[in-house]
Amino acid sequence: MGSKEAIRQGHHRLQRIHPPRPQEPWTYHHRGYAWSEKKDYDKAIADYNETIRLDPKEASAYRYRGLAWSEKKDYDKAIADYITSIQLDPTEALAYQARGYAWSDKGEYDKAIADFNEAIRLDPTEALSYHARGYAWSEKEDHDNAIADYNEAIRLDPREVTAYFHRGYSWSEKEDYDKAIKDFNKVIQLDPKDAWAYHHRGYAWSELKDKDKAIADYNEAIRLDPQEASTYFSRAGVWSEKKVYDKAIADYNEVIRLDPQDAWAYFKRAYAWSQKADHDKAIADYNEAIRLDPQIAWAFFNRGYAWSQKSDVDKAIADYNEAIHLDPKLATAYFNRGIAWNEKEDYDKAIADFDEGIRLDPNEAVAYLNRGYALGQKNDNDKAITDFNEAIRLAPNNASAYLNRGYAWSLKKDHDAAIADYNEAIRLNPQEASAHLRRGIAWTSKLDYDKAITDFNEAIRLEPNNALNYNHRGYAWSLQKDYEKALADYDEAIRLDANVAFPYAYRAWLWATCPENELRDGKKAVESATRACELNDWKYAPDLEILAAAYAESGDFDKAVEWQEKACNLITDEDAKKAAEERLKLYQERKPYRDE
Repeated sequence: MGSKEAIRQGHHRLQRIHPPRPQEPWTYHHRGYAWSEKKDYDKAIADYNETIRLDPKEASAYRYRGLAWSEKKDYDKAIADYITSIQLDPTEALAYQARGYAWSDKGEYDKAIADFNEAIRLDPTEALSYHARGYAWSEKEDHDNAIADYNEAIRLDPREVTAYFHRGYSWSEKEDYDKAIKDFNKVIQLDPKDAWAYHHRGYAWSELKDKDKAIADYNEAIRLDPQEASTYFSRAGVWSEKKVYDKAIADYNEVIRLDPQDAWAYFKRAYAWSQKADHDKAIADYNEAIRLDPQIAWAFFNRGYAWSQKSDVDKAIADYNEAIHLDPKLATAYFNRGIAWNEKEDYDKAIADFDEGIRLDPNEAVAYLNRGYALGQKNDNDKAITDFNEAIRLAPNNASAYLNRGYAWSLKKDHDAAIADYNEAIRLNPQEASAHLRRGIAWTSKLDYDKAITDFNEAIRLEPNNALNYNHRGYAWSLQKDYEKALADYDEAIRLDANVAFPYAYRAWLWATCPENELRDGKKAVESATRACELNDWKYAPDLEILAAAYAESGDFDKAVEWQEKACNLITDEDAKKAAEERLKLYQERKPYRDE
């Protein structure tokens, strides 16, 4: 039975143990007691009123009328009657005990404890007083004092089932689940139909990570009381932990059927839908949870995550904003909003969010990883590496941290450090295609094309539909002067993704400048280079240079000069500009360029 129900049972125990005497003016008193036993408290109160009218000094009549008021949950009237009863008979322990119950029902546990103290002083053999005081201590979250009182209650009355139940609850609150289970076992032994005992034992098993025993207990609790929504809710939580989301959803459905106003049931069901990657249903449930309780910060946070999974970054940010508004200390909301800003390429806002999230939770490795990424996108590679270092310190088995730090080293032209990090990323996650790709790029930068091609081969094996893998292998083949293989890889890259400029440009370069005469084709080179320029909005100098080389190969040197001049105007690096001007001079002399 639940805690409040146990307290109400205590009221009935008071009546059963001390029935009134059936004599005049006790006839009304006796009939009032009978009405109370039939739960007709209005008639009981009417008879106690008559008893008091006939004998206004009879303390027990006030006490029993107080019990009836308590059953009607009119605790103020109950307490008023108990006060009168105590004034008339200050030595009656049961009056203090009854008033203690009323204070407890009103949530005034200090006053309840004071009354139970007095009841125990007057009658130290009454188990119920210890039990009720223990309950008051537990409501104050003082479970040590609660357990001490339950121990005494059980010593005085070893068959008092609710004392074992409440002690088991206190052991659970102290996270001593083995002792909790022993107490719930005793409850079940004494009362095998107590659904709440199975429910709470199930909770203890779940905290001990014995999910199967937890579910078995929840099953029995539901069999005994199929209308108790909270048991379905708890069982659903275990199904979710076991990743059996269909059963979890079925249980949350039942919770919602029994209690359609339970916002947390929608919240939890939404999470289960999200784990099944059904983000539309997840969002619908988060919507309902928020409608029922718009103060649940986590509902906005989780809905934001669902929006992000649907690539609706703006809606995700709006929800993260509200989650932060409701709970400004919710670090993970800053982290996720920062990731969303990264996706929108607003790196300053991303960094600001990661800064705040890290201030709130400085031990979250993923925050440093994502801030490092944002810093890298702003070309602040030193700070990025510092963040990746911290991410690795906090989570040394996170392959992504090594992968990103390796890329930062590559941007700093420290290819040995980059390769060392890529090695570690691959050791931790050998199925990560991008790690093989990036290591291959680093080997290319070190002019070790055989190792580069080996890595690109592995990247292609792992991700055969990623055009980027073919782009880079094609480039490595061209540097090895295996031009036919290079062209084949560029063709495959374009087949896989026709909207990326890189393979068009490099294919055009080979067709325009290849040392092998039979592979050059000026017309094809112009077509391919033009497409590269279109994809980059005619703003990328290397594309314009390749187009110029293509026109030169096709014999249209006027166009070659025109586009080479435009490329020179865009180039800012002195060495690159010098090389471009040398090619311009070549075209002005009406000579094509050859990439020897």
